[in-house]
Amino acid sequence: MCNFAAVYIIESMKPNIYTTFIAATLCVISSSCDNENQSVNNNEYVWDSSSSDQSTGERGEYSDMKMFELKGPVKECRKETFYDITVAEEDNSKVTVDSAADKRHTSTLYFDKLGNYVPSASERVDRDDKGRIIYWRDSRPNAKGVDPGMLRDTLRYTHVNNNVLQSKGMGEFAVTVYDNDNRIIGQYSNPDVNGTQMAAFNIYRTFDERGNWTERITVWTTQSAGGRPHVSYTLDSRQISYY
Repeated sequence: MCNFAAVYIIESMKPNIYTTFIAATLCVISSSCDNENQSVNNNEYVWDSSSSDQSTGERGEYSDMKMFELKGPVKECRKETFYDITVAEEDNSKVTVDSAADKRHTSTLYFDKLGNYVPSASERVDRDDKGRIIYWRDSRPNAKGVDPGMLRDTLRYTHVNNNVLQSKGMGEFAVTVYDNDNRIIGQYSNPDVNGTQMAAFNIYRTFDERGNWTERITVWTTQSAGGRPHVSYTLDSRQISYY
């Protein structure tokens, strides 16, 4: 099963989870697309939009686009995250990426024509009366050797306002802050049991013709109780297809 840190969580969940809980907030979902109507091939999926019972009609005020940093009639979003990158001190536009298979993670999100996230067969998604996701769970067991078969990925969301999303679950609590253009400015987590705090800040580098970002660098800061902040970087690359 995938580790959920994908929009931003950190290293305590499963093998696919990224390195911090903040990222996990959105990532868990993006890491676990395995729809009944998808065919599996090397962890890649092909989804037929006609399989969704929500593929027609008009978009409401609240679609899932902003939550996943998207806009427009998105059908599929494939994201590849690289965990081992080096940013040149003298020029932050110069980035060296280690693309080894064990230092990257690929996930794919699917949406219907109303802008709703299409969950996999193993996922459960609950919504509030405005149609916003407030609960997510994946019923598949954890990766072998990690909390074997006992723990399930579960997250609860509180939509504080149009720019602030709180998430909690799996022993973590995080706050995600969006700008007014569906982009995440930063994420912050509560200190863990050891007093370690984590935060993430995004630098957006490229965009497609619809205005959706296609590449960004995330700056991670981790600080233990009484210690100095440690800075690391990840790079995300997205390929987006539209209806």
